[in-house]
Amino acid sequence: MGKRYGSQEKKKWVLLDPNKKYPKWLEWIRDYGYYYKGIFAVVAGIAVIAFCMAFLFSYQGADMRVFFVSTDHSVEKESYFAFVDNLAYYVSDIDGDRNEFLRDEMFFLSENPSTDEEKETYAKLDEIINHEETIAFIVDEFGYEYISEKTKLRDLKFFQVVADDEYKFRLNDTGLLEGITLGDGRDYYVIMRYFEAENYPENYYLSGRTDLWVGMMLNNDQSEENNVAISQK
Repeated sequence: MGKRYGSQEKKKWVLLDPNKKYPKWLEWIRDYGYYYKGIFAVVAGIAVIAFCMAFLFSYQGADMRVFFVSTDHSVEKESYFAFVDNLAYYVSDIDGDRNEFLRDEMFFLSENPSTDEEKETYAKLDEIINHEETIAFIVDEFGYEYISEKTKLRDLKFFQVVADDEYKFRLNDTGLLEGITLGDGRDYYVIMRYFEAENYPENYYLSGRTDLWVGMMLNNDQSEENNVAISQK
């Protein structure tokens, strides 16, 4: 066994009784830790940074979450991102992290799924539909029919939003899609999940994030009746 350098006095910083038996890894720290504490500090620092980076890249929170559901596979990314940029104008800092962050996710559905990939898209969407933080979707007609079968939708008059349809707010004639054609030019709508009325004042995040959607609909519809957000009721 190699010679150990350093006095017992120097090793007392480990706070382990030299006369007691410890697991081998603890004994290694007791015997050699003093001499390698600089390396330990560097490794610990790297571990902390790695943990923080992993958390940052896995963070799923956002002030507004957009789920775009369509069967039109011809939607071009450039047009879609231009639309999302317009939508981001209505995002404000709801979660208090001093950032106005919109997270979007696209789901292109096949009306008759046959491949594993097509079926996985449906499975992933099904998980999201009734997630507690899912508030709204942007859908084409097929997406509307599918989601309305999976979850209950909130009628728009509850938010004092005037729309031609009880559950769908049409986006095509609003500023959000002005000058933008998504795919084949079909109609797209905002639909809202159903929450009990008392949930809005009780849940700050639900109320605040709902306000973003309601505010967007009210500001994009020029009707004089569209001037009230849910938190102001």
